[in-house]
Amino acid sequence: MDRRDFVKSSFLAAGGMAMAFASQVSEGKSGSKYFGFGPVLLRRVRLIDLESGKSDERESDIIIEKGRISKIAPAGEVPVAGMQIIEGKGRFALPGLIDCHAHTCGFFMTEMPGPSDLTWIPRQIGLNYRSHLRSGVTTVRDMMAPLRMILYIRSRAEDPRSGYPRMVCSGPMLTVANGYPPHVPPDLAWVRGLFGPLRIEVKDGNDAGEWVDRVAEAGVDWIKIGYSSVRYDSARTPLNTPSPELFRAIVDRAHHHNLPVAVHHTWLNDLRRLVELPFDTLEHLTGDAGIDPETLGKIEKRNLPVTTNLEVFAFLDEPEKHLAKIEQGIAPLMPKAEKCMTAVCKDIIAGKDIVAGNPPVPLFSLKVLRGMADREAVNLKLLSERGILIGSATDAGTHLMFGTLPDEICHMARSGMSIAAVLRSATSDAAKLLRINDIGLIQTGFRADLVLYRGDPLKEIEAIKSPDLVIRDGVLINA
Repeated sequence: MDRRDFVKSSFLAAGGMAMAFASQVSEGKSGSKYFGFGPVLLRRVRLIDLESGKSDERESDIIIEKGRISKIAPAGEVPVAGMQIIEGKGRFALPGLIDCHAHTCGFFMTEMPGPSDLTWIPRQIGLNYRSHLRSGVTTVRDMMAPLRMILYIRSRAEDPRSGYPRMVCSGPMLTVANGYPPHVPPDLAWVRGLFGPLRIEVKDGNDAGEWVDRVAEAGVDWIKIGYSSVRYDSARTPLNTPSPELFRAIVDRAHHHNLPVAVHHTWLNDLRRLVELPFDTLEHLTGDAGIDPETLGKIEKRNLPVTTNLEVFAFLDEPEKHLAKIEQGIAPLMPKAEKCMTAVCKDIIAGKDIVAGNPPVPLFSLKVLRGMADREAVNLKLLSERGILIGSATDAGTHLMFGTLPDEICHMARSGMSIAAVLRSATSDAAKLLRINDIGLIQTGFRADLVLYRGDPLKEIEAIKSPDLVIRDGVLINA
């Protein structure tokens, strides 16, 4: 089996199992979406003000009704009669975190799943979602999955008691023949029939318009375009990219449906072409070189938001960190996935490329990608200094495990961004990037998405890795 067959078969197995997992969610949980049957009092919390960069010295009480914040008052001023109580105990409160780019149904394997894997793959996907939520992520934007599958799972995630974060999604990625992503081959007809399209290779403007119409009418929240002119291999093998005319045709039709457009990129030469084209969010940080002042100026002039992916490439520089999570038993992995990731970490430590298939084919070249996280961090600081809107993101579901947004946030702080700015990138700024106007702030009328910490993340960013309590739409989740 070659690499393309391997990746396709792996993704199909994951997709089918995700649908099976979602279908097993208890119908009994889909009645009331809210905590209990009456108002809830979140008592004695210290609010973190990310605009001023300070945390309140005094404690506050928050009333939650029907999944939303209905009142914020100084602690002790709210009558408790008839209230259900969540004790804040003086913990520090942030809005629920937002992961602006992930692949929520993905997980990395280097061997073909077989029939015996059907018993654990649904549970692995469930672990992905729960790891997100327990890390403090209450909203996630899924940026590539089979269309029918992800829309079904998104509908299940509407119930905050599902154990899933709230989801928005793009469904399939739009690309061209021999375009990005090279590790995901073109769909087969029967695959699309069962799971919906995953990779759409558009041929011309008419074809692009028809496909955008189809996915828009299916109900996606975003359109995503793949744009990368070379592979992640040592040979720098060329890839095709959409022509400017085709690119504009996709964006124009998406905007006709009031759908924003996100574009995957990695390389500086691609970015220089992209800044001349219309789209709405730039996915990932430029990793091969520093962004030149002229290109930075064009990004700034357009107010073009950018999402991060530092930890994806830091994985290749620090495999020991991820291996330690596995060996300590804290990685969100089922046994077979754990075995696979252990082998991958050990191979990277030994200086071997990430490979898959039989015979093995390199997927990611260490020679090309090691050190990329450091180059991305430099570019992140440049973008931040220009006032570019940054959305924190993990790209989890590739080779990165879930529940890693706190690691991404800490990595962003090490890049030189202020802690307050980094935390905004995972809350209020992320909500602006996703164009959702009722999340990202602890404010009356907003959704009751909150994360409570014993330590103050503004004073010690590492505190973000240890949430005590997570609340999504007023539903309490133990972190």
